[in-house]
Amino acid sequence: MESRFACVSDMPWDAASILEHPESASFETATAIVSALACEETAHDALTSLAALLLLAPGLAGHVPLSILDHYVNIKGCTVWEHLAILLLHSVRQPEVADWLRSRWSDDSHSAATSWLLRYVSDWFPEDLNSELLNSIAKQSDYGAASVMLLQRQQFRTQPPVYAPPQPEGPLSTLLAGPKRLLVVHNIVDGQGDEMVRLYALLQAFLDGFPHLEITLVTDRLYLYDHPRVQVIPISRTSDASQVIRKSWDGILNFFEPYVPANSYNVALQKLLTGQLSNAPPPFYLWARKMVNHFTFESVVIQGRDFAADWQINDRQLPLNYETTMRLIIALGLPLRLGENKACAGPLPAANPQPALAAAWEGLKIELASRCAGISRPLAIVNVFGGQNPMKGFQPGNFAHLAQILMRLVDDGYDLVLVPNGDGWGGPQQVEAVLGCLPEEARKHVVAAPLSDAENAPETMRRIKYFVSFSDLVVTIEGWMMHLAYALGKPYRVLMAPYSYPSEWHPHGRSARQGQWLPPVDRSVRGELALPGRLQQRKPPPVHYPEKALLKSAFELWAIAGDRKLGKRLGYWMESDDRDIRRWVVAARGKIDPVYFRSELLRALADRNREVRASAAMALLNSGEDLTEALSEQWQQVLQAYGLVGEFRFQDAAALGEPARKALQACLAGDESEVQRDAAIALESIK
Repeated sequence: MESRFACVSDMPWDAASILEHPESASFETATAIVSALACEETAHDALTSLAALLLLAPGLAGHVPLSILDHYVNIKGCTVWEHLAILLLHSVRQPEVADWLRSRWSDDSHSAATSWLLRYVSDWFPEDLNSELLNSIAKQSDYGAASVMLLQRQQFRTQPPVYAPPQPEGPLSTLLAGPKRLLVVHNIVDGQGDEMVRLYALLQAFLDGFPHLEITLVTDRLYLYDHPRVQVIPISRTSDASQVIRKSWDGILNFFEPYVPANSYNVALQKLLTGQLSNAPPPFYLWARKMVNHFTFESVVIQGRDFAADWQINDRQLPLNYETTMRLIIALGLPLRLGENKACAGPLPAANPQPALAAAWEGLKIELASRCAGISRPLAIVNVFGGQNPMKGFQPGNFAHLAQILMRLVDDGYDLVLVPNGDGWGGPQQVEAVLGCLPEEARKHVVAAPLSDAENAPETMRRIKYFVSFSDLVVTIEGWMMHLAYALGKPYRVLMAPYSYPSEWHPHGRSARQGQWLPPVDRSVRGELALPGRLQQRKPPPVHYPEKALLKSAFELWAIAGDRKLGKRLGYWMESDDRDIRRWVVAARGKIDPVYFRSELLRALADRNREVRASAAMALLNSGEDLTEALSEQWQQVLQAYGLVGEFRFQDAAALGEPARKALQACLAGDESEVQRDAAIALESIK
């Protein structure tokens, strides 16, 4: 479909031109696009160009009237206004768009907010919402849990009570009063942040609620816990852990996933614990498993009675990973630490004195002050390199953007301690590269945190953990340090990297000074999102949030506009390392014209990510074309299998039999370890 702006004279730019040369877009570009939107003959082409303009040249959004939102919102079933609202929220029109949304959501004559759009505003612009508005939306809608979640989040920001206070005589008040002992066995193999979500808040509540309680914790990550009433035993030492398990305990907390042995650090230890529980069950017993990372509880047995179903903690009531544990803490009659409140028993992660680490931190403060005529400033610890994957943090392709963020922190009055990692993509060389992007005036306010002799060793993590506890502000990519900062009651700002987990993973109960951060850096032109010229070759850069969310909205609008020519140009983004972006390209091409993009969609079945493959499969399945020649006579089942694998439904895929083999085998190479594991199990069931 060629662009045609017959209703306007001398249309200066089409979408492809804006995407290739955003710096050349102008007032005339914006006004011509707006004029073309008013004409039925050119409206779809103009929408394509408007999405490109708002994505790459948001500084020109001031020339785009908000009446465009009114126009599209009145078209039944049309989602254009929602994606335009997202793009406009990150432009010079942000305050006006926020007012427009509040007005719409407050008007009883309209249907309530789109759930995903409301959640997006809550994530990035929480100051533009209030409890009264969210209550009103909840009454107009059937969002249920989503409405409750957003309302609670808003209430926590302003610190009113959200949960009922614990009863003075809780179910454990007599059972664990006095000098009692609790055994905790964390026998689940998962990420460091997952372990923090699972244990920090719950164990902190026990320590705060029972001042004479002693906890023995068997785990693989000893360095995460430093508290005078917590003894940590390595789970790899079966003999030592076995001796501990055989003792008599007042309560046992068992975290174990029986699904497959690979989910456990020590299967033999679990067998021993199971026998001990059978022979001498303690008066209090809790069991939780990994499942699909919903952080729920299978059993909470007190004096022989299981309360898990009564307390509704064996299922998530809200789409949040912290919330079920918070409700359990209240149900047990324990104190719940929230926001920036400090733990009355001292913080579980960092309550043991560490004079050497305290001296090292003071040394950093002295070094920074010496660079500025002895003037001391508040210290922010800054963690910007992904630990699990390079896509979880900043990479050389966006160090210039990172430099702007660091300079803003310096302008806000902070000295910065930059944290390296030992994973090969955030070491001393990368730290030096970041520092090299800073002007000298800013660089004197930044120092790298020293690593211990053995990079990535437990003592390095303990050092960084205590540095976080000493800091005045924590600035971190989403991940383990966010969970640590919350456990310590620190103000923190979260930077969202390409593979950052969404807000359901973030601490619930956070204060107004804890949450996602939108750094006020120059975004008048987003040149990093520009398409290369037709004769140029370059790899797409990593795209952080919120720009990544804006790119998704642009893809949605381009798909709605149905421009096949632009759909071809989007092939540039199929070279991205970001699986989400590749999936969005595939989905857009499937919506534009799956028959026209048949060859591209078939190639996407060989992508290294299961969700990209699933998106291509669904587009091909919905195209109406017979794909016998390309895939086999059972092509429909083959594509269904790809789709089921994309939804993590491996056993359902295996039930299709032989047609599912290729979709399952594709998971054994480039996908995540748990995907490879479950695909291998499913393949075994195909005869």
